[in-house]
Amino acid sequence: MKTHPLTARLLTATGLFLLSGTLSVARPQRLYDGRTLDQWREAIQELDYRSPSRADAVPGLRAIVNDAAAPWFTRRQAALTLGRIGAPASASVSDLIRLLDEPPEPVETSPPLWSFKALALFGPLAADAAPNAIRVLSDPESPIILRLTATETLARIGLASNAGIQTLIRGAAGEWETVSDSDQVELRIACLEGLQLSAPPSAVPMLIATCSDSAERIRHAAAATLGALGARAEPAADVLGALVVFDETPVVRETAARSVANLGTQGMQVLARLLENADDEVVLYALDAAGRTSDRSRELGPALRRLFASENSVVSIRAMAAWWLVTRDARPILEKLVQALNSEDREVRKVASDTLMLMGGAALAARDDLEQIARDGTPAAQSAARRVLRVVPADDEGSG
Repeated sequence: MKTHPLTARLLTATGLFLLSGTLSVARPQRLYDGRTLDQWREAIQELDYRSPSRADAVPGLRAIVNDAAAPWFTRRQAALTLGRIGAPASASVSDLIRLLDEPPEPVETSPPLWSFKALALFGPLAADAAPNAIRVLSDPESPIILRLTATETLARIGLASNAGIQTLIRGAAGEWETVSDSDQVELRIACLEGLQLSAPPSAVPMLIATCSDSAERIRHAAAATLGALGARAEPAADVLGALVVFDETPVVRETAARSVANLGTQGMQVLARLLENADDEVVLYALDAAGRTSDRSRELGPALRRLFASENSVVSIRAMAAWWLVTRDARPILEKLVQALNSEDREVRKVASDTLMLMGGAALAARDDLEQIARDGTPAAQSAARRVLRVVPADDEGSG
């Protein structure tokens, strides 16, 4: 029986399709140091970054990163893994630097973007990438996401590149042009936050000036960065104190107070003055900051103790809470904290009970009074006392 010409052509085409499919399936997958991409994806998930054997993965991962035909997301995964491996993979830094010259479109999947991210993970080991990161960060034509990522790379390279530090300082000051005001704010904040990692003293003058910026997010980032510099930012103590008193934004005031508490001797002097301010709101910010210090009972103790007698019950109880955190001395506050459990003010009761719970065994002497409140107090006081009794040991437990 003769086959119809159309049927013959269809059969021939189908056969060729099946043959090509068979050939495609049978084609061996490319190996990278003996493994396929699928095998590498599994190996990356199981990699122990603390093991010396992590270095064994470097040749294969470098081969993937350098293969332009490999899927971009697999190359990115390999690059980030090399960064996490760290020093044993430092030879791959040159590979990643070379990829920074690739076209950045589309930027979200481009080799420059994920190469900068991987280089950031290397930290100071990627110092040779600093010139590239500086070029991108300062270039107004570069996509903003790429500039922000370059900022992180410079931040993690840190003091290994003085030019990188100066570029971040200039970026934080707003010297690098952007295509929009919103991009300018984001770039400045990224530079300010980046300076927190290396904490260079040379940034202090710029940070002091930036505390007067009109944008509250910029002021907030500047205040936080000064706190990260610690005693190296002592000249900024009065400026931060002024933010606590005069700034109109609560988060800026709170951050400024916490930062001033980190600024060494001058910071303690300013914080002690803030604790004596006539504005209770200022005092509360200062109390929050004081409670985050350590070994500062000599500088802050007298001011805290005076606040126990404040007519503002919230200020008084928070002063006692800060006193405990600063001094670990229960004697002046234990009885007052127990009495505060009877307060009608919910915040006062909560701060009192939270502080007593932190004290634990140091509140043992008040256990009888706590048990009495738990039996006979108002429902709210009973609840607060029972919370405390769950963590304050009984007499026999404390002696054991």
